[in-house]
Amino acid sequence: MPLLFQQYVASSHGRDLRVVIVDGEPVAAAVRTSRDGALASNVTRGGSAGLCAGRYPEAEALAVLAARALGLTIAGADLLSPPPAPTPSARSTRSRAGARR
Repeated sequence: MPLLFQQYVASSHGRDLRVVIVDGEPVAAAVRTSRDGALASNVTRGGSAGLCAGRYPEAEALAVLAARALGLTIAGADLLSPPPAPTPSARSTRSRAGARR
């Protein structure tokens, strides 16, 4: 079973930017924040999300590049550090929670 490890990014503890990409375009974005200082900012784990499409154009462009590099037509990209120096993580399957337009 392959494992993937990611370096802990202290500046992003409990907060990330989720960007949804369709056909090479960012179609939704949300800043997600954890509940009670937890590490994970997932809405399904009690976190909150504030829609912010267009607020971080450089981060959205980076998310598009990450999806393109992986050959993904539909992708969710989580940027783990606040702009302007985000660290992307992209995948082909995504939850729509917290990033609805």
